[in-house]
Amino acid sequence: MVNIKYYLIHCEQHTSREEHINNIQNLLEQPIEIFKGVYSKNLVLEKNIVTEYVKNVSDNKIVTFNFQPDYAGEVGCYLSHFKLVDKILNNTNNNLFIDDYSVIFEDDVTFDSGLHYKIEQIINSLNETNVDFDIIFLGSLNYNKGTHIVSNIYNLNPKIPCWGTHALLVKNKNINRIYDSILNFNTQIDNQYKYCNDTKQMTAFIIYPNVCTQKEGYYSNIRFDRVNGEDMNIFVNIHDSESNTDINTDTNIDTNTDTNTNNVIQNNEQLIRMRRIMQMKRIMQMKRIMQMKRIMQLRRKNQIRQSTQMKQVMQNEQIIQMKQIMQIKRMMQMKKKIIR
Repeated sequence: MVNIKYYLIHCEQHTSREEHINNIQNLLEQPIEIFKGVYSKNLVLEKNIVTEYVKNVSDNKIVTFNFQPDYAGEVGCYLSHFKLVDKILNNTNNNLFIDDYSVIFEDDVTFDSGLHYKIEQIINSLNETNVDFDIIFLGSLNYNKGTHIVSNIYNLNPKIPCWGTHALLVKNKNINRIYDSILNFNTQIDNQYKYCNDTKQMTAFIIYPNVCTQKEGYYSNIRFDRVNGEDMNIFVNIHDSESNTDINTDTNIDTNTDTNTNNVIQNNEQLIRMRRIMQMKRIMQMKRIMQMKRIMQLRRKNQIRQSTQMKQVMQNEQIIQMKQIMQIKRMMQMKKKIIR
């Protein structure tokens, strides 16, 4: 029997999504734990990163925060996933759900009925062939299909980005590798997972055809929030030794000591550029759709106005004709009287 724990990341400030979340719960027919997401507009990054999100880092691990996102919501999305991965890690460290699997949803996910059974099939197919994994993308916003593994499971294509973290399947036994792979906050969470898979820091697969998608029109709430309209350029270096914790925050990056961080950024530059292009294309597409709607509305209004004007003209003509007929009748009557 496969034990699967479902989580759904949701910012309580996004009240408009509550109805959609209820639909998700009814459709899945499995218990879902609503996990409180990080609301980007409330972030004070220098303080939050150090005091809240990475305060329990140990084993001489180094954490870097060198995130220069287009939108603060991208940081909030990353931190929400980080917090949930940390929760799953703490559960396994406490011998909870070690042999289980976790599914991480974002509140913009959508899927068809029977998803739980499909996920069970995915896990069974991998177990039967003794294929290990850390994380599986149950859906993506773009086409990414690498070499075939088994059934409907594929490797990620290293030459193509894999966008979207709206539905992820996680193997709890390997949660430590996932946690370590996202300690370096350098780019969007999906790009970070993809990079760590490409560099063999973790193993990620993808399901094709996708069994989960992102609900149309919900993307902007996650990615396009800003914090006071400001861009963020923050570097946090945390080193936790045996007895002393050395915390250093600096906005200037030492390129000699942080070459690994810079290499990650350079390797992700193309993915980030492609993502920005896709975002701009979506924005332009939405603008074109809105323009077409406005044009159609104006055309409709003009048609209604012209129709009203035509009706008025016809009514006026009918009135004139009726007056002419009445006038002719009166003249005929007058002639008859004269003849008599």
